[in-house]
Amino acid sequence: MMAKKTLLNDEARKERLKALNYERRMLRATAMALASGIIENQLVLNTFIESFLIHARLLIEFLYEPRKKDDDIRPGDWLDPHEWRKIRGKKSKLLTKTYEDAHKYLAHLTGTRLNQKRTWDCPAILREIETLLDKFFQQL
Repeated sequence: MMAKKTLLNDEARKERLKALNYERRMLRATAMALASGIIENQLVLNTFIESFLIHARLLIEFLYEPRKKDDDIRPGDWLDPHEWRKIRGKKSKLLTKTYEDAHKYLAHLTGTRLNQKRTWDCPAILREIETLLDKFFQQL
């Protein structure tokens, strides 16, 4: 069941943009930390990878997934959903795999995570999400 569109006032939209920008900043910051190569401790490295993936998953969900609950933040809070779908295009294989794998590896305790070692192309994931977010912000 899809949640109905929530009518928002300007203040609510500003607050939702703050939340969206926080996610974007965290995605960038964790990607830069990972790209720096200075994280030597495996536990700290895993923490940064997981943080990156959680923020990536949230942003992919924002960009592509339908609203499930009234307080879910989606582009439809600002833009016509049909127009947004045309602007953003189809979800790439990389973002589809990232979303599904982050869901299985991080958001749920599954047997899948035990069966294979997964690597993440964080710079490529960041680039694709940033490109889509730029398209979104250009429409505002």
